[in-house]
Amino acid sequence: MKSKSTARIIGFLYLFTILTPVLGNAIFDERQLKIDDIPTTLQLIADHSFKYQLSISLDLISVVGVMALAFSLYALLKPVNHFLAWLALGWRIGEVLLQAGGTIPNFLLMNLNQLINTGVGNVNTVGSLLIAGANKAVWLSFVFFSLGSI
Repeated sequence: MKSKSTARIIGFLYLFTILTPVLGNAIFDERQLKIDDIPTTLQLIADHSFKYQLSISLDLISVVGVMALAFSLYALLKPVNHFLAWLALGWRIGEVLLQAGGTIPNFLLMNLNQLINTGVGNVNTVGSLLIAGANKAVWLSFVFFSLGSI
């Protein structure tokens, strides 16, 4: 593939990976999820379950776009320096794995409402851990993103 067409694909993928999470956040702002008020957070998710699911789905679609972007950047950078292209690809794959793993707690959070109805354990603790885990995974993925982009 020519480097000009690869550069165009990369430009599209950059826009795609920026716009999909922005759209997902416009549909459901995950900053509304409060660690210290799990019952209200779970009620918010239950009241807006479709929007919440759509937001998580757009995040996962963005992760797929980031993966495609990483391989496209590898193809573009490989002729320049093979070792640095592999290094950047490795960091970006780490970013993708963390971002994808960070969506798992969000899916589990959707089902936490059912635990309240069955009276299982301390739902507040579990909910807080899920929200904190998702947030930490996203922030850690920014480190991998930064190193892979450098």
